[in-house]
Amino acid sequence: GYGGSERLAIFGDLHGRCGAELKVMAAIETKIPGYYTTNLGDTHTWDDWGTDTVPLQPDQLSYALGKKGSTRRKLARASGCILEYVGSVAFLAGTLSARQRGREYLGWLCDQVCCKTGRISIDPTSRDDVTLVPVPKDCIGYVMGDKRNTLSRLEEDWETLIFFVDSKSLPTYQDVEGLAIFGSERGRAGTELKVMGAVETKLPQFFTKGVGDFHYPHEWGVDTLPLGNEELSFALGKDGSTRRKLARASGCILEYVGNVAYMAGTLLERQRARDYLLWLMKQRTGPVIVDITGRVDIKVVDIPDEMRGMTKAAALRDVEKETGTFCFFQGDTSTSNALLICGHRLEDRLHAEHILQDILVRGAARPKPRRRMHAPAVEPHAARAQPSSDESDSASESGSESDYSSQSCDEDPRPPAVHQPKRGVYASRGRQWASEESGSASDQEIVPYW
Repeated sequence: GYGGSERLAIFGDLHGRCGAELKVMAAIETKIPGYYTTNLGDTHTWDDWGTDTVPLQPDQLSYALGKKGSTRRKLARASGCILEYVGSVAFLAGTLSARQRGREYLGWLCDQVCCKTGRISIDPTSRDDVTLVPVPKDCIGYVMGDKRNTLSRLEEDWETLIFFVDSKSLPTYQDVEGLAIFGSERGRAGTELKVMGAVETKLPQFFTKGVGDFHYPHEWGVDTLPLGNEELSFALGKDGSTRRKLARASGCILEYVGNVAYMAGTLLERQRARDYLLWLMKQRTGPVIVDITGRVDIKVVDIPDEMRGMTKAAALRDVEKETGTFCFFQGDTSTSNALLICGHRLEDRLHAEHILQDILVRGAARPKPRRRMHAPAVEPHAARAQPSSDESDSASESGSESDYSSQSCDEDPRPPAVHQPKRGVYASRGRQWASEESGSASDQEIVPYW
């Protein structure tokens, strides 16, 4: 009954099977146009799980696909449904609410083809999948970036979808427009804080005027913590590396809007981010003493005195970057043996501990460099002295390639140069396994974080 075709069995959960099925259908439709989509129109099922179809025009399909399918992926991630284009028909699979969001987002995108204003009309008070951010009109170009590149990057990073909207819910006394962010709660929060940071760079105090130290008491929310100029520089790090380190270790969304640290996430994530940030600030002025009683996000590693040189600041920064943790010594850094590994993931803490133990083992196995003794000055006539016959025979038998035995004095009457040891050789060998502090102020360098 199937002629020259065969059946392909797909095993897995429902979501995975639907995604694989649509991929196979799209591949077959590419080779045999119309195989699945002939006479297929707009269909809509009201089942809790199902598949809807939306026919697209060629120009709409190109726009909704995006470069290398980037727009299609953004739509799927923001809506939470499976979205594939089989020929010129969009297939949306998933739960009823996810399909409804996907259909709506797809419709807005298709409307952009004929309406280049980029504005949509919504009522944000009636939706739970949108965050509305006021953007001053003077900052719209800066927030969007060249050819919308900045917004597109935010959509990729946070799996969101962004539109400018016309909404009456925006403040009428400010010359602003509304930026609607669609997606999951976490993705919307990260995108919102990035946009706020960009606006604050152009118009200081637009969002942070009067913002103080604030704790949101509920499960999901945003906390704020004002920072001084020097504290901000230290907490930001080179190219934002310190901020990313704290965010990754705590599992919390951490952004600096002006001089205010915004922490978005669950109650536990925000508390970890606040603790890590405050511990980091204390490192600027003195020892850090942490009460680790009852904390499940800290691993203590004992560092022997003779191995402390292996765990200098540069080495710890490398461990943090590789494992997504936050590491520092408990108490006085010059005498403490307790190294704290902080992070919300057990796997990351164990990984950091393994790397540190490996560094210590390799450092213990490394032979200690010999101390260089001060040799007496070589007299000029001593350099001309011929080696003894025993020494010459020994050098000849060993096949030495040293400068002293490469040619005889009969061939060149000039005395060979007396080799002086190069400066810094022993120092560099001493740092073969240990990372020394370079004294750079990388963690105190202010850089734009947008």
